[in-house]
Amino acid sequence: MMNSHIDATHVMNQMSKGLRRMVDEAEDMVKTAANTGDAKLDAAREKMQEQLSVMRRQLKEFEDDLGNNLKQAARATDEQVHDHPYAVAGILGLIGMAAGFMLARR
Repeated sequence: MMNSHIDATHVMNQMSKGLRRMVDEAEDMVKTAANTGDAKLDAAREKMQEQLSVMRRQLKEFEDDLGNNLKQAARATDEQVHDHPYAVAGILGLIGMAAGFMLARR
């Protein structure tokens, strides 16, 4: 059970790093774009900077929420396994038997 939690956390971390890297690169591009003197281009650059700030904040909230949800799911699973160990063992045994029968038919 703990291994799937670790895998999900790893996937979440990789996705977050990728999204953060994209936002960072976009911010760098916006910052390097010099003020052109053209009001429309300057307004578009400022609007893009504002949107990137919003995206960065939303990404942080998403990471926090997802992390909390993963922790809650792991805790709930751990509690169920500890509260009902024989039922969990029985269910896993049935799943193993069903998989064995399916593989034996091939």
